Amino acid sequence: MDFQEIIKNLNELLGHFLIIFGLSGSTAYGWFRFLGQKWIEQKFSKSLEEFKHEQAKEIAKQQLQIDSIFNRVSKLHDKEYEILPQIWKYLNKTYLRLLTCNRSLRTAPDYNKMNPEEFDYFLNNEGSNFSNSEKLKLQKSQNKAVSYREIQSEREYRSA
Repeated sequence: MDFQEIIKNLNELLGHFLIIFGLSGSTAYGWFRFLGQKWIEQKFSKSLEEFKHEQAKEIAKQQLQIDSIFNRVSKLHDKEYEILPQIWKYLNKTYLRLLTCNRSLRTAPDYNKMNPEEFDYFLNNEGSNFSNSEKLKLQKSQNKAVSYREIQSEREYRSA
């Protein structure tokens, strides 16, 4: 055998090896890809299902918290409708009691000790805006301070 024939045989042998290894390699690659893709998809779907399950648990937990807070708030609103009318009733009673206490604390000059000119000046010029009937009632009254308080109370009731 000559050198060229050996090279030719080696080239053929090398070609056969390349074909055999190429075919078997591509077959192995195809199987690996097919089985690997299935394996990766299976792992991915498993982890996706676990993630969905965790998310569902978290949503349920948050929903439970929201429902409990909403229940507390609605109970507070229900109580508010029961208690507010009572509070207003007590506030009105307190306000009226304070008004009666405050009425007795008012100070006014002693109209009984004023001479007639000072009293007329008071009735006409002090900005009291008395009507004629009120002026007559004050002038004819024996206790002018009491009459003045009565007139003021009547005015307050009318304005209220």
